[in-house]
Amino acid sequence: MNQVIILGEHPPRQTDPEVVLENIWRSITSPEAVEEMIYLLESGMPVEGIARTIVFAGFMEGEFTPDLGFTLAGAIMEMIAAIGMRAGVKNLKMSLEDTGNKEFKTNMLKLKQARETKEMENMNLDKPAIKAKPKAKGLLAKPEEAA
Repeated sequence: MNQVIILGEHPPRQTDPEVVLENIWRSITSPEAVEEMIYLLESGMPVEGIARTIVFAGFMEGEFTPDLGFTLAGAIMEMIAAIGMRAGVKNLKMSLEDTGNKEFKTNMLKLKQARETKEMENMNLDKPAIKAKPKAKGLLAKPEEAA
């Protein structure tokens, strides 16, 4: 059974800012998350865009309130920037205003196309999507319909 959650209907899981920041830090410093974040930062995604996504996701998942998320957005941006600087990302963009150039849009398009290509490669297109049912044989089989 699917449960429908209405935003604001339940209290947030966490209200202590220090605990929320610690949870976010633990989440974004996992090896998979760091790899993905570095890839996004090198592709021209601004730190602010990633931080906003984290804040929005945390609020939508009921981890914390929107006001707490917005209060912590600056600290989250600093965390992301630290990861990017430590990884040696060149031309680290901090704000969404830094994305007005054509290079950023081109990089985002290339990123999207690369992901779509990878998804297509992972799909097995050689096999038919629907397998034909074998013809029923035997005494109790349904007679074939005339075409």
